[in-house]
Amino acid sequence: MLEDAARRRTRVELSEPVRARVRASRDVLERFVQEERVIYGVNTSMGGFVDHLVPVAQARRLQENLINAVATNVGAYLDDTTVRAIMLSRVVSLSRSNSAITPADLERLVEVYNAGIVPCVP
Repeated sequence: MLEDAARRRTRVELSEPVRARVRASRDVLERFVQEERVIYGVNTSMGGFVDHLVPVAQARRLQENLINAVATNVGAYLDDTTVRAIMLSRVVSLSRSNSAITPADLERLVEVYNAGIVPCVP
C-alpha cells in the first residue's frame, strides 16, 4: 500500500484531528521542558551519556549533534519510489503524535513530499 501510494505520487493532506493531536503532543513536550522534567534525548544526552543533563539553552546544539552523529551513511542512493515510501511512512508515523514534532515541521515534510522533492538517501 505504501509502495503504491509512493509510485502513484498520491497527494497527502493532514486532517484537522491529526493537526490537533500533533499540536497537543507538542504542547505537552513544551510544558514538560518548562517544568524542567528530565526527558531522554531532549534535555539529556543519549546512550552512555544519558545521565548528562543538557541545559535548555543548549538543546538545539544537542539535537544537531545527535543528527550529525548518525549522518554517516554511505553507499548507493535508494531509488525514488523507496525514498517516497520512507517519507510517507514518516508522515504516517509522525501523524500519530507520539514524537512531539512541531506542527510546522510536519506540514513542511508533507509539502516536500507533495512537491515531489525526493532527497538523496544512501
